Amino acid sequence: MFLVPRTGINPLLLGILIGTAASFIPAPVFSLVPRLLPPKQLGLGYGILSTCLNFGVLIGPLLVGLFYDLTRNYLYGFNLMAFFALTTAVIAILLRLFYTSAQKDKNEFNL
Repeated sequence: MFLVPRTGINPLLLGILIGTAASFIPAPVFSLVPRLLPPKQLGLGYGILSTCLNFGVLIGPLLVGLFYDLTRNYLYGFNLMAFFALTTAVIAILLRLFYTSAQKDKNEFNL
C-alpha cells in the first residue's frame, strides 16, 4: 500500500500483486482462534474476530475518505492504509510471541 502512490509501476499490476498477497491473509487469521482459545470459547473468539473485521471495514474507508477530503491528496490515505496493515502485522507477531511463551510456561509447569 505504501508503494502504490510512490512507484511508477502499472497500477493494474500493483493491484494484482496486492490482491494476490492479501488472499493469503484470511486463512491464518481465522486459524488463530482455535489455536489460542479452548473449545468452549470458540464461538466467542470468532464473534470478536468478526466484530473487529466489521469495525475495520466500517472505519477504514471512512478515515481514508476523510483524509482525502481534508488534504485533497491520495498519498495520506495510502499512508494510513499502510499503517493499518503494518499495525495488524505487528499485532499478529505479538500474539504469536505471547502464545509461544504461554505454551512454554504451561509445559514447564506440567513437568
